[in-house]
Amino acid sequence: SPRRRRPLPLIPHPLSCKSCRSCITSVDVILPQAAIPNSRGFKGFAGKASLFSEVYHVTLSKPGVHLMSTGAHTMQEIVCSTCDAYLGWKIVKAHSRSERWKEGYNMLELEKLH
Repeated sequence: SPRRRRPLPLIPHPLSCKSCRSCITSVDVILPQAAIPNSRGFKGFAGKASLFSEVYHVTLSKPGVHLMSTGAHTMQEIVCSTCDAYLGWKIVKAHSRSERWKEGYNMLELEKLH
């Protein structure tokens, strides 16, 4: 008998790539303000950004060191795997001890999501 395909589970409260509408993340995995030291906001190249613990349907670049306003970070650029639109950065390593809490999170530009 042929195998029946099960539908993939729906992602609650999805956020999609503004260019192609591919699902990228969910508002449910945004890092809450209470978990952010000094409750500061994040800025990307296109404006406001937020940290997310999970991303889907993305491609990561090779890691590189970038100098940000909070110091040097090793990061990977995040692009949509469907349309190659720039979405943000994955923070691999923070070189300043006070910024290490960001490691492993994905900083997505809110202007790039729908």
